[in-house]
Amino acid sequence: MRGKKIIAFLLTAVTLFEQMSVCCTAGEAETVSISAENSFAVCDGWGTALYRWGERLGENDELMEQAAALLYGDDGLDMNIIRYNIGGGDSPEHSHFTDSDTVIPPWWSAETLDENSMSFTISPQDKAQIAALKTTAAAAGDGAKIELYSFSPPYFMTESGCTAGAVYSGYDNIKSSCFDDHAKYLADVTAYLRKSGLKVSSISPMNEPSSYHWKAGGTMQEGCHVSQGAAQSKLIEELRSALDKNGSKDVKIAAADEADLKAAADGYSALKTKAKKAVGRLNVHSTDKASQEKYLTASAGKNSWITEADGLYTVGSDAGEMSAALGLGRQMIADLTNAEASAWVMRQAVTNSGSGLGLIHENADNTGLELTQRYYAYGQFSRYIHAGSTLIRADENTIASYDMKTQTLSITALNCSGENKTVRFITDGYDILKSGKVSAVRTSGQADGGEHWQSLDNAPKLYRSGFSAELAPYSITTFTVSGVMLRSDGNIGDVNDDGFINVTDISLTAAHVKSIKALSAEKQLLADVNGDGSVNVSDIALIAAQVKGIRRIERSSRYTEDELLTDEETTSDM
Repeated sequence: MRGKKIIAFLLTAVTLFEQMSVCCTAGEAETVSISAENSFAVCDGWGTALYRWGERLGENDELMEQAAALLYGDDGLDMNIIRYNIGGGDSPEHSHFTDSDTVIPPWWSAETLDENSMSFTISPQDKAQIAALKTTAAAAGDGAKIELYSFSPPYFMTESGCTAGAVYSGYDNIKSSCFDDHAKYLADVTAYLRKSGLKVSSISPMNEPSSYHWKAGGTMQEGCHVSQGAAQSKLIEELRSALDKNGSKDVKIAAADEADLKAAADGYSALKTKAKKAVGRLNVHSTDKASQEKYLTASAGKNSWITEADGLYTVGSDAGEMSAALGLGRQMIADLTNAEASAWVMRQAVTNSGSGLGLIHENADNTGLELTQRYYAYGQFSRYIHAGSTLIRADENTIASYDMKTQTLSITALNCSGENKTVRFITDGYDILKSGKVSAVRTSGQADGGEHWQSLDNAPKLYRSGFSAELAPYSITTFTVSGVMLRSDGNIGDVNDDGFINVTDISLTAAHVKSIKALSAEKQLLADVNGDGSVNVSDIALIAAQVKGIRRIERSSRYTEDELLTDEETTSDM
């Protein structure tokens, strides 16, 4: 989209300056703290929108199956989030969009605005995109999270009669009489897809709605200005009502897919109370340090996703193809930590051959797919930091996660210098069992002949407080540490750690078990009453028994002191 590309270009310039100034001095040893206190979100996963590429590949079963396996398969990136665009189309009298695959026709026709006679007319583009949706959802398996999103209402619900925007940039383009029609349109498409067997879990009804680059006659894509405050509140409230009426009460509303943290903070703050309650998650497209505090204050208590993500990020002037790979990794770390987000979702994972964007390039003759180093860089995160684990902030080159169920700590670390770099990873808030081990995989070099998720033979030695490792030049390495036990001083059963075990703790545990709202690793530890390493219905029953006075919860030890590592690493060991 035009506006987002401008913003992405400016942010890339800033990012490049920051990256050049903070990359490590060659040969300099570092200490990186992996502290439980720096946990910031429960990971929802990784993914991409199907926009454009899903439509193209959805017409080719062989290529679509290949792409789905590469992106969502266990041997691929192991993504789980899929975003599907509900098109608004454009007037048949218009011909201003430069690419045919930017225009997805609406599911309703202009002749059927009477809500009692609405009928679906599914276009060939939508049929192809639905085929892509079903193929990727099958590859992702039970953990698939499908989100629907909209750039603009159908053209016949707009003031300008054009889905590129209003006649005057910055003017609202939804007809005042069509907020409920548009909400019903989105809700009905949601219900249709759910009835077809697709487990739609959320919907985002706007895309950069406060931006001023949506203008009638635009050539890039659909877009619609929706003013912050009353107008955005009305759309959200109408959509919540429409979803509830057609049996989609469990579908969350995400808002508002703004371009940056400041716009997202301002937009959410301006919503009416009812609309705020209806928002289940905040989506934002890019982040920056300057707006972080404002955003985190405004969004307190709400989960966040980074969506429509991508850019021409680079690190290292002589890193070759790893320059783009490291740049992507650095941006993923920055975005997740700046917004304390739980997911990082690509705008388009598959792009045309020769593009600097995306992860996979589609050959010009539509005969095959080419993997880039950015693909393998993304996998250093998505293959090892799993949905349900707790994300941990480390530094600009490092991010970690802890999975209480498997008792593993995953650390993804970048070396943006041209020489080997020794890093000492110090764990804080964890005990490590004697049975614990470190394994490592690395991506480096070029797409042709480089390392791609290469398992490393010489695993670091594990000590009581962590381990040291040498990072290869211009590389991304992911370490998986087993036998890691999270410490907690809280009372078992007191999930919210307020000093009392009551119905609130039952509700929090039940929400986690039902996959409504995941608990952080620390809260999972307090909810795992029977100590079996998993939070399930047995734990709900035990907490309920305590609340009802039937049986008191007894704290059980998960491990003994004799099982723990006691050796400390010395300078000579490094």
